[in-house]
Amino acid sequence: MRFLFLHTWKHIFSIPLCREMAMLFFFFPCFSQTKEIFRDDFKDNARFWPVVDVEIASASVINGHYFISCKQEKEKYLYLRPVYFDPYEDFSIETRLKLLHGQEDDAFGMVFGASDEHNFYSFEITLAGEAYVVESNKQLYRELKKVNAVKVNPIDEYNVLKISRMGKTMVFFLNEVKLFALKIKDFYGLYVGFVLNRKIQVAVDYIVVKQDRMNIDVVDNIYTGIRKVNLGPQVNTPYEELMPVISPDGKTLYVTIRGHPSNIGGVRDDDIWYAEAANDTLWKPIVHMGPPLNNEDNNSVLAVSSDGNRLYLNGTYGQGEAEEGAGISVAFRTAAGWSKPQKIPIDNFYNYSDYSSFAF
Repeated sequence: MRFLFLHTWKHIFSIPLCREMAMLFFFFPCFSQTKEIFRDDFKDNARFWPVVDVEIASASVINGHYFISCKQEKEKYLYLRPVYFDPYEDFSIETRLKLLHGQEDDAFGMVFGASDEHNFYSFEITLAGEAYVVESNKQLYRELKKVNAVKVNPIDEYNVLKISRMGKTMVFFLNEVKLFALKIKDFYGLYVGFVLNRKIQVAVDYIVVKQDRMNIDVVDNIYTGIRKVNLGPQVNTPYEELMPVISPDGKTLYVTIRGHPSNIGGVRDDDIWYAEAANDTLWKPIVHMGPPLNNEDNNSVLAVSSDGNRLYLNGTYGQGEAEEGAGISVAFRTAAGWSKPQKIPIDNFYNYSDYSSFAF
């Protein structure tokens, strides 16, 4: 199986630390989710879905549709991107799509709860009237539920697939008709998207995720006179800048740059860069921090100590400065430069996020 996979951690989400608490009120009446937290009508590719045209697959965003295809008979292709929501609270995911080319027993549908191409759930249909839910756990496939003789609209006509979490139950709908309900265990991750089986082409009209969230209370009379100012070409690059952190004395700016050709891992890597203040209004040119803080994995600064001599870093570093896993590390400023990052032990540390190891 092959897949197209978009990884980003520009956004941070939180998940309840106690999963049982998230389900505490599952026996109360459930209402449909009304607040859209993610929607894509594919008027453009501002959501950065995978776009490709290779021998085995293609994907493009054209005229309000996401056109995806698998070009080989014995392949399964996934097209994924992350959507940040709380999988332990009620939510719904809905997509409208139609088969453009394929056989009646070729399956297509939506992917949810995925962390990568090996670990995911999928809700799939065929024009032969089948609908089923599959779990892939390390590429070991298990059919959780299958029904036959369901009404699936024919080729070139839209079908609407929808899943809704209601308490501990996931309910599956096809064209507004409830098919079945399942109790789904924990999600592997928060990637959603689409799956194609065998030689097939599909046009996706939209995908929407809904979840009602509590309002965030802010302080009264908050100051609103803050104005964004571009720091100029000395700091800003043609690439994507993420997670800026400024030192307490205001003289050093740390930022993660994605896709810069000078990154150690190349254009697919996120590395730490820094700029120093030239005076009260100007910055010196931004500089790559180099190893040992940067490696072939994604790197970022979380915080700077009050004296500016310690950097707290996302993730932990193993042998050869390669990333070891989730957590937090610290590096010390020395006369010879920054020390190799050291893992900070955290009692009872666990992390439900597939996209960020830690955040202050």
